[in-house]
Amino acid sequence: MKDAGRRASELKRPSPTIFEAVEVDLRITEIVERHNQTVHWAGIRDAALLVPRLGTGDELSVEIFEASSHGLFSSGRKKSISFDVEVSDKGTIDVPYAGAVVVANSTPEEARQAVRRALVNKAVDPDVVLGIRQVRSRPITVAGDVAHSGVLQLPMIPERLTQTLARAGGSQHAPFQSTITLVRGKTVVAMSLQSIIETPSQNLHLIPNDKIFVSFRQGSFIAMGAARADRYQLPARDVSLLEAIALASGSSDKLSTAKAFFLFRLEDETTVEAIIGKPKFSSLRSIGYSPNSEGRYPFVYIFHAGSAGNLFVGQRFKVVNGDVLYFSGHPDQDNGGLGVIFAQSLTLASKAASVSD
Repeated sequence: MKDAGRRASELKRPSPTIFEAVEVDLRITEIVERHNQTVHWAGIRDAALLVPRLGTGDELSVEIFEASSHGLFSSGRKKSISFDVEVSDKGTIDVPYAGAVVVANSTPEEARQAVRRALVNKAVDPDVVLGIRQVRSRPITVAGDVAHSGVLQLPMIPERLTQTLARAGGSQHAPFQSTITLVRGKTVVAMSLQSIIETPSQNLHLIPNDKIFVSFRQGSFIAMGAARADRYQLPARDVSLLEAIALASGSSDKLSTAKAFFLFRLEDETTVEAIIGKPKFSSLRSIGYSPNSEGRYPFVYIFHAGSAGNLFVGQRFKVVNGDVLYFSGHPDQDNGGLGVIFAQSLTLASKAASVSD
C-alpha cells in the first residue's frame, strides 16, 4: 500500500492518517495470536500477596484454655471457656479479665496472639483458639448481568475474581460475550471473561471494596468495498478471517470476485512493534504515526486468498471486535483510495467497538 508510512506533507491530503500495512502470513498470524493472549489489567496489581486482616464488624469465636483446673476459666473438670465476640468500631474485642484487646488490622493469628498476651499473668499458662464466624469488614460489589447482584464479603483467605463471580451465580452470558469491568479505587479496567478464563494470571485476587460489573458484549466487525457495507455480529467466540469474509459475502459471488481483503484494526503498541520491529516503529512515530486516545495504532492487514497456503492462514487469523474488513475487486486501483477511506474506517471501528461494549 503506497500510503503506508508516508509523511503528511507527502500525501497532500487534509488531515491524513499515517498507518502501517503488512501482508498476513503465518509469522504475522502467530505474533497476533501470541499478543492477543497476553492481556493485562492495566494499572491493577494482583492481590495474591496481601494477607487478609480483621476489621470492624467481623464476628469471631474465641476459646481460652488453661493448664490448671484452678484457673480463671476453670469450672469443675472444664479448664476452658468459649464465647463469640464482634470487633467493635474501635477495632477491639472484649475478653474476660483482659478487657479490650485490639485486633483490627491484624491477621487471625496475630489476633490470637494478642488475646493470649493479654491473659498472661492473669490466667494459668493460657492458650487461645480464635476462629472466624462471619466476615463483615471485607465488602465487594458484584453487579450487572449476574444471577445475584449485591454486596458480598471476601473470605479471610485469598479469593480470585472467577470465584467471586461463581458465588454471585456467574455471568448470564457466554464467556466470550461477557465483559468484566473491575473498579479498584480510581482505576477502572475492562476485560473479556473469556480472556480471564484462558489466561490464569489475569484471574486476579480481589481486595475489599473492589467493584465488579458484568455486561454483555456482542462483538462485531464492519464490511466495506465490494461486500455489502454493513455491521456484522461475531457469532462465536473465535471467528476466522475466512469465516468473516464468507459471512459478509452471503450467498452472492462477491467472495469469488474479490481479489484482496484489507483488514483495518486499531492495534496495541506491543503487537505493532513485534510485527514491524522496533527500529521501523520508532521511525514511523518520528513522522507522526500516533495512537488514539486508548493507545492503539492504525494498522492494516492485507490478505490475498489466491493460494492454498493463504487459505490456511485465513482460517487461522482471527477477526476481533471493531475490525473493518474491506473487500477489494481491483487491488492496484484500490490501493490509492484506501488511504482516503482509512480515517473513515477508523471511526467506524471505534463506533463498532463502543456500540458492542
